Amino acid sequence: AWPKEALLSVAQHQFKGVDLGTDDIKTGVCDVCVAIHYDVRGSTKRFYDELRRITYTTPTSYLELLTLFLSTLAEQRERITQQISRYHGGVDKLIKTNEVVDSMKAELTEMQPILAQAQKDTSKLLEDVARDQASADVVKQETEKEEAEVTVIATEAEAIAADAQRDLDEAMPAYHASVEALKSLDKKDIQEVKSYAKPPELVQMVMEAVCILLNAKPDWTEAKKLLADTSFMDQLQSYDKDNIPDKLMSKIRKGYTSKPNFVPDTVGKVSSAARSLCMWVRAMDTYSRVATQVAPKKAKLEEATKKLNDAQALLKEKQDALAEVEARVASLKQKLQAAERKAQDLKEKEQDVQKKLERAGKLVGGLGSEKDRWEQLCEKLEASRGNLIGNVALCSGAIAYQGPFTADYRAELTNGWTKRARDVGIPCEESFSVTGVLGDPVTIREWGVHGLPSDQLSIENAIFVTRSRRWPLMIDPQGQANSWVKRMERDNKVVIIKLSQSDYLRKLESAIRVGLPVLLENVEEALEPSIDPVLLKQVFKQSGRNLIRLGDTDVDYSDDFKLYITSKLANPHYPPEICIKVTIVNFTVTFKGLENQLLAECAALERPDLEEKKEKLVLTIASGRRTMADLEDKILKMLAEASGNILDDEDLINTLDSSKKTSSETEVAVSAAEETSKEIDEAREAYRPVACRGSIIYFVVADFATIDPMYQYSLPYFKGIFADTIVKAPQADDLEARLQVLIAAITRTMYVMICRGLFERHKALFAFMNAVQIARNAGLVTDAEWKLFLQPAVLGVPHLPKPQGEDAFWIEDRTWAFLCAADDVPSLFGLAEHVNGNLSAWRDVFSSESPHTAPLPEPWHSKLKPFQKLLVLKLLRPEKVVFGTSVFIGAQLGQEFVEAPPFDLEATFHDSAPRTPLIFVLVSGADPTQYLFNLAKAQGYELGSNLHLISLGQGQGPIAERLMDQTKAEGGWLCLQNCHLAESWLPKLDRKLEELRDAPEGDVNEDFRLWLTTMPTPKFPVTVLQNSLKLTIEPPKGLKANLGRAYAEIDEKFFESSAKPAIFKNMMFGLAFFNAVIQERRKYGAVGWNIPYQWMTSDLVTAQLNLKMYVDEQPEVPYEALMTVTADVVFGGRITDKMDVRTARTVLDAFFNKDAVENYASYCPQLDSRFKYQSPSEGPLESYRSYITSFPLVDRPEIFGLHQNADISSQQKESKEIADAIIAVQPRTSSGGSGKSNDEIVLEIAEDLARQMPPALSRKEAHSSVFRKLADGSVNPLGIFLGHEMSKFNKLIIQMQSMLREIARAIKGLVVMSADLDAMYANFLFQQVPGPWGENGKGYPSLKPLSSWFKDFIERVAFMRSWLSGGPPSTFWISAFFFPQGFFTSALQAHARKFQLPIDQLLFRASVMESMGIADTPSPPENGVYIHGMFMEGARWNPQEGCIDESHYGELFAPVPVLHLQPANLEDPEPKSTFECPFYKTNVRAGTLSTTGHSTNHVCNFDIPTKLEAGHWIRRGAALISQLNE
Repeated sequence: AWPKEALLSVAQHQFKGVDLGTDDIKTGVCDVCVAIHYDVRGSTKRFYDELRRITYTTPTSYLELLTLFLSTLAEQRERITQQISRYHGGVDKLIKTNEVVDSMKAELTEMQPILAQAQKDTSKLLEDVARDQASADVVKQETEKEEAEVTVIATEAEAIAADAQRDLDEAMPAYHASVEALKSLDKKDIQEVKSYAKPPELVQMVMEAVCILLNAKPDWTEAKKLLADTSFMDQLQSYDKDNIPDKLMSKIRKGYTSKPNFVPDTVGKVSSAARSLCMWVRAMDTYSRVATQVAPKKAKLEEATKKLNDAQALLKEKQDALAEVEARVASLKQKLQAAERKAQDLKEKEQDVQKKLERAGKLVGGLGSEKDRWEQLCEKLEASRGNLIGNVALCSGAIAYQGPFTADYRAELTNGWTKRARDVGIPCEESFSVTGVLGDPVTIREWGVHGLPSDQLSIENAIFVTRSRRWPLMIDPQGQANSWVKRMERDNKVVIIKLSQSDYLRKLESAIRVGLPVLLENVEEALEPSIDPVLLKQVFKQSGRNLIRLGDTDVDYSDDFKLYITSKLANPHYPPEICIKVTIVNFTVTFKGLENQLLAECAALERPDLEEKKEKLVLTIASGRRTMADLEDKILKMLAEASGNILDDEDLINTLDSSKKTSSETEVAVSAAEETSKEIDEAREAYRPVACRGSIIYFVVADFATIDPMYQYSLPYFKGIFADTIVKAPQADDLEARLQVLIAAITRTMYVMICRGLFERHKALFAFMNAVQIARNAGLVTDAEWKLFLQPAVLGVPHLPKPQGEDAFWIEDRTWAFLCAADDVPSLFGLAEHVNGNLSAWRDVFSSESPHTAPLPEPWHSKLKPFQKLLVLKLLRPEKVVFGTSVFIGAQLGQEFVEAPPFDLEATFHDSAPRTPLIFVLVSGADPTQYLFNLAKAQGYELGSNLHLISLGQGQGPIAERLMDQTKAEGGWLCLQNCHLAESWLPKLDRKLEELRDAPEGDVNEDFRLWLTTMPTPKFPVTVLQNSLKLTIEPPKGLKANLGRAYAEIDEKFFESSAKPAIFKNMMFGLAFFNAVIQERRKYGAVGWNIPYQWMTSDLVTAQLNLKMYVDEQPEVPYEALMTVTADVVFGGRITDKMDVRTARTVLDAFFNKDAVENYASYCPQLDSRFKYQSPSEGPLESYRSYITSFPLVDRPEIFGLHQNADISSQQKESKEIADAIIAVQPRTSSGGSGKSNDEIVLEIAEDLARQMPPALSRKEAHSSVFRKLADGSVNPLGIFLGHEMSKFNKLIIQMQSMLREIARAIKGLVVMSADLDAMYANFLFQQVPGPWGENGKGYPSLKPLSSWFKDFIERVAFMRSWLSGGPPSTFWISAFFFPQGFFTSALQAHARKFQLPIDQLLFRASVMESMGIADTPSPPENGVYIHGMFMEGARWNPQEGCIDESHYGELFAPVPVLHLQPANLEDPEPKSTFECPFYKTNVRAGTLSTTGHSTNHVCNFDIPTKLEAGHWIRRGAALISQLNE
C-alpha cells in the first residue's frame, strides 16, 4: 500500500494546473482524496470482519478517483454553466420583452391623435383631387379627339412614305453591294487597273462609264488620272446619287449598262477591281432610275408631312394643356398617396404594436410562470456551482470506491468524507448524496420503468454503472441488475453472452465493430484473459481507425460499444487483478427494495385493475416528464438563438406558445397522473404488511447461504412461491381479514417450501430466525435484547456483587455476569437485583427439569414478552435455549411452526417442471433411491425404460450428457447420483442446465425430469442451486425413527426364514436396537463417541446376514463370536479410536446376552417405570413394527447408556450450534456497546496481555534439588522433564511476546499487518486463542476462550516457576504440562533408579486421595507421585463410598481429588472392581497420533474403584479430563 505522503504527492501532481480556486481549496481536495482512500481501506477490513465480504483498495482505485474527479468536474462545470446560461438567457429575454411591452403601450397611446389628424388630411386631399380630376377629364376628351384626327393624317403620310420606300428598297441593295465592293478594293487592285497601258476592252468600258459619271473625259488617260487620284474611292463612295443629271445617265444607259457584257460577273473575269467599279456604275444607273419614279411621291410626301406637322403642333398645345392639368392632379394624388401611406403606416404600426402586444401576452403569459422557476433554478445552480468541487470529490470517491459496499457502509463512508471536506474548508451540499448531485430525475424514472428498484441503493448503483470510466461488474445474486440492463438496452439490440459459450468471443467482436451493448452474464470469480483488452479499453489508432486487439485480430472499435458484466454469486471474492480492471457494484437486493417489489407483485394479484392502471401511469409520468424536459430545452434553445426583438418573429412566438401549451398540458396530465398514482399507492399501501412479511422471510432465507453453501434460493423462485401463495390463499370478507390470511399463508408456505431443502438441525433455526425477525420488525424485540441474546460472553467485572450463601450455590460466575449485563437492556433492568432478593424462587426455575416452560417469579412472568423470557432462560440455563426457541416460535408464529413439515417427495414432484432439476442433498447414511423408485412406480416410470440412473464418477460425464439430451427430447426421468464426486464435471452440468432453461418451446418434453443427488459441497454451481427444487435426505433421528426405518426395510421372507425364529427375531431386534443406539449416541458428543462415525444401512444389513448365519449354523447361540463379528468387525471396521472400540463392544453386550435374548430382559431397567425397552414376544414382522410405534417420542439418555447430564451436554451443544449459526449470519460488530473501535479493542487486549506476560523460565532460578544428580551420577528424571517443559514454555512465551509487540505496532501503522497478525486480530475480537499459540503452533491443546486461556497460561507458568525455584511440589498439577505422558515416564524412571528396577516392568496404579490439591497436600508420597487438577465427565468420585459414582444432576464436570500414582510391577495381579478410566487433555477427547507415538489428546488410563460393573461406566462415557473449556 502507498503511504499517505505518496498519495498526497500523486494528487498534487494530478491537480497541478487545474483551476480549483484557491491554493487552500486545492490542498484541501488533495487531503480529502487521501482520506477517502484510507477510509476505504479501513472499511474494507471491517467489511470482511463483519460481513465476510472481501474487496480491495488498490493504487489503481486511487488513480481512478483522481481521473474521475477531473473529468467529472470539467463535465459538471460545463453542464452547470450551460444550464445557468440557458436559464439566465430565458429570464433576460422575458425581462426585455416586458420592457418592450411597456414601451409599446406608451407608443400606442401617443399614436392615437396623430392617426386621427392623418385621416382628416387625407379626406381634404381626396376632395381636391376629385375637383381637379373633373377639369382634367374635359381637356382630355378634347385632346383625345384631336389625337384621332392627327392619327388619320399621320396614317396617310405613312402610306405615301411606305410606297416611296418600297421603290427605294429596290435600288438600295445594289447600291450597298457596290459600296461594299468598293470598300474591298485596296491600292493593289487600283494599281492593277492603272498599270494597263492598254486596258482590256471591258476594263476600258468600265473606266469610261466611271469617267462619264465623274464628269471627266471618257478615255483611258483621263481614267488613269482618276485612278491616280488618292480620293478616287472617296468620290465614288460619297457620290451624290440623288442628283445625277439625266444627260449623264442617258449616256451611261445608252453606251454602257445596256450592253450585255457590262455585267459584274463578266467584267470580274477580266479584273476584280473592274468588277467592283462595274457594280458601282450599274448601281448608280438603277438608283437614278428609281429616284426618277420616286420623286413625285416624295413631293406628295412632303405635303402630307407638312400637314401632319401642323396638326401635331395643334395637338401638342392641347396635350401641354392636358399635361398641366394632369400634373396638378398627379401632384394632388401624390400628396393623397403620401397621406394615405402615412395613415396606413400609422395604422400598420398600430396593428404591429397590437400584434406584438398580443405575442408578448403569449410569451409573457405562457412563460411568465417559468421565469420565477428559472430564477430559482439559477440560484440553486449558482449554489451548486459553489459546492461543485466538494460535491464532485465526494461523488468521484463514491464511484471509485463504494460499489462493492452495502448501504450502511456507503452512508458511513459518505458521512465521514463530507465531514472531512468541511473540516478542510471545501464547501459541499448540506445533505450530500450521489443521487442528488449526479442523478437526473427523468433518467431515474426511466430506469424505474426498465425495472430498476426504486430504493436509494439501487439508484446509486445505476449511477455507478453508467458514470464509471471502467466497465461495471455487478454482484447480482437476485438477477435484478441483469433484468434492468436487458430492458434498458433492449432497443439498442443488446447482445447477451456467457463465458461458458464457445462463441462468446465472436459475438463480442461483432458487437464491438457495430457498436452494440453487450451483457456478459453469470461470471464466476475469474474472468477470461482473452477479454482483458476490452476491460482495460486498450484502444489504439491506426490509419485513422480506432482498433482493439482481440486475440490475434485487430477489431474496429465503435465508440457506441458498452459492456455490462453480472455475477450470480452472492459473495464473490474478486482478486485485486480483477478489481483494477472493472468497477464492482453490489446490486444485492435491499430490504426496502424487495418490499416494494413484493408490494407491486401482491397488488398486481389482489388488485390487477389498480396495478395495470399504475403501470400505465408510471409510463405516462415518465414519458410526460421526458416530454416536459425536452420542451423546456427547446424553449430555452429558441430563446437563446432568437436575435433582435423577439416579438418580431411571429413563427418563433407561435412555436414557443405551442411548446409551452404542450408543456403545460403535459404538466397538467402528469400532475393528474401523479395524483392518481398517489391514490393508487395509498390503495396499494394496504398490502404493505404482506410485502414486508415476504421481504423479512426472504432475507432470512438469503442469510442461510452463509450457514451452508447448498442453501441457495433465487429471488425469482422466491417471488414465484410468493405469488402462487397469494393466488391460492382462501378469500376473506374484508381487507383486514384478507391481509391476515395472506400473511399467515405466506409465512407457512415459505416455511414449508424452504424447509424441504434444509437439514433437520437447521429447520428449527429457520423457524426461529423468521420468528425473531418478524418480532424485531414489529418492535417486539429490541436491538439491545437481540444483542444480549447473541453475546457469547460478558467482559469485565459485574457491577453488582455475586450473591453468597447456601441459596446462591447454583449461581455460577458466568450466570451472574450475564444477569448483571441484563441491566443494560431496559426490559430486563433490575432482574439481577430481583434474583438476589428472591434466590429460592429463582433457584426453582433454575433447577426445573423444564425451565423453558416453568413460570418465572412475579412480576417478571407477567411483564415479560416471549422473547424476553427466552432471554432470561439463556441467562440462567443456556443449554435449554434449544427448547426455549420452540416455545418462542409457538408464541410468535403458532404451534404449526414448532415441528418441521414431514418429507414429502410427491408434493415436491408436483411443484416441479421439466426445466427445473430436483436435487437431493444428502448426508452420510442417507439414500433417496428407494423413495425415487416408489414415486417413479406411482407415476408410471420403470427403471431401464423411462427411468435412468447413473452414478457420476470417472468418465461418466459424457454418458450423463448423452442421457440428458435423450430424455429431454423423448420424455423420461434421469437421476444423476453422487454429483459431489464429479466436481470437475459440475461446470459442464451448469452449462447443460442453462441450455435447458433457454431451450425453445417444444424442445423439452413435458414429461422430462432431472433428479440430482449430492452431498453438500461448495463446488456445486450456484445457478443450479438457485434454479432447482431441493430436498434434504437424512437418516432418521431418534430411537423410534431409527428402529422404524430398520424394520421398514427388512424383507419379511428373510425375517421368517430362520430355523430358530424366536432367538433370531429377538437378536434381530437387539441388533436393530444396537444400530439405533450407536447412531443416536453421536448427538451427545464426546461422551457418546470420541469420534462421530458414519455407519451406513449396509452395515446393519451385513450384521443381519451374519447373525442369521451364526444362529442357524450353530447349535447354541455363539454370543462371543457374534459380539466379535458385529462389534469389532462389521460396525467396528469404521471405528478408529481404541476407546470407541471398547465402547461399541460394551454397548452391544447389553443386547447380545443370554438374559436379554432368551428371557426378554429389559434393555434399561432404570427406565422401566417410564417405558420398558425390551425385545417383544416372537411374532410376525408387523407386530414388531407395531411395537416400535409405541416408543416414546423423546428419548432419555439412559437408554443409550448415558447419564441424564448427557442431555445437558447435548443441549449445550445444540444451543451452541444454534448460537453459532445465528452469529454466522449476523454482522460481526465489535465491543458490546463500549463505543470503541475494533483497533482500540484489540490494542487494549494486546497491551493488557503484554503487561501480564511472565518472564521466560531460567535455570538460574532453579532450586538445588530440581536438577540434582542421583547417586549413580545421572540427572533427576523429573528435572529432565522440567527442562523439556521449560523449553516449550519459553518458546511459547517468546512467540507470544513477539506477536503482542508486533500487533500493537501494526495497529499503530508502524509495520505491515501480516496474515498471522491479521488472523490474531480477528481472534482477539472474538475471544479466541491465536493459532500460533495453540497446539498447532508453540502451544498446547485447549478449548478455553482467550481470557480463560491466558489466565490458565499464567497459572501454568507460575506452577512451573514454583517447581523450578522451590523444588518439586507435594503434588503435581498434571494439567500444567505440555506432555503429561513424559511426566509419567519420568516419574516411573525416578522410581526405577531409586530401587534399581527395570522400568519396562513397572506401571502406575492410581489411588484416589482425600485432598484436592497443593493446599491440602503437605508433602509428597514416599513412593510414586501425587497429581491433581483433573475433572471427571460422565461420573464423579464419591469420597464417602470411595468409588466412582453417578454424577450429580447438572454437574457435568466433577473435580477429582489428588491421585496417588504408585509404581507397581506388571506381574502383580490387577486390582478387582475397578474401571479403566481414560484420561484426556481436553473434553473433545478425539486426537491424532503424534510423532512421539502418543495421541495428541488421550494420555493414559487409570484404574478407578467402582461398585458397578465397568461396562456401566464405559456406556456412560466416563473419563478424566485435564482441563475445562471455560
